Amino acid sequence: MDNILKENSSKWKAIAKYQVKQAFDPCDEDLQQHARRLAQTYNLDVMESLIPEKPKCGFCGSEASKRCSRCQGEWYCCRECQVKHWQKHKKACELMAETVSKLQGDLKIEA
Repeated sequence: MDNILKENSSKWKAIAKYQVKQAFDPCDEDLQQHARRLAQTYNLDVMESLIPEKPKCGFCGSEASKRCSRCQGEWYCCRECQVKHWQKHKKACELMAETVSKLQGDLKIEA
């Protein structure tokens, strides 16, 4: 740590200027590129593959292998459970789907 401080002691102003420009005044292209990287990094499939336990059905709690095709946020073990759970899930599903669609449109990200 001391080496880092010594090596950069005369560069702090330049480093701070660069950071301010990057963090607080990025151009649209930089913002879109950053958003694309975040979307790829936090992709649901990638994130869920890191979780050791299997997803659970949103209706009955059994191990699930099917996901809501609209919002991708809820899991089900079978079509029957998805249909039974729809009235409860519908509002959250619509909200998530609208939000994702709006963000993708605003940031020009492909699903």
